[in-house]
Amino acid sequence: MTHPWALLLLIPALAAWWRWGRTGHGRWWRLAALVLLVAAATGLRRPGAVGSDVILVLDRSESLGARREAQAELVRLAAAARGPGDRLGVVAVGAGAQVVAAPLAEGLPDLAQATVDPNATELAAGLRLARALVGTGRPGRLVVVSDGEDTGADP
Repeated sequence: MTHPWALLLLIPALAAWWRWGRTGHGRWWRLAALVLLVAAATGLRRPGAVGSDVILVLDRSESLGARREAQAELVRLAAAARGPGDRLGVVAVGAGAQVVAAPLAEGLPDLAQATVDPNATELAAGLRLARALVGTGRPGRLVVVSDGEDTGADP
């Protein structure tokens, strides 16, 4: 449970259910939905949960202009949002794809290490590389940040 204070939300949720939702058909489904929403807000994980891999696929082409510099802040925010067992990886995309950081549970990937050619964007190569980084048996999410101007194969 990452946010135990969220259990306090049960008080207004149950009060609202008592006031408006305790009568009629589906009253128990409404109560179950409220309790599950509060449980989700606490960050409750099932026993044995291993966390997930989040891979940022970042377009580093020149067509992004000044928006490329904002990607460092995105990496910082994603690293700060990691929960227990979560890992963050980064793939840079240009005229090819490069792993900037393999999925890490701690630490901050450095975008200055990305050395892809900024004269093109091959998102398909970046997506293939990012998918290969997700650990076997772990849930994974790929987050693509691009202007949509792809010059390679259809992603």
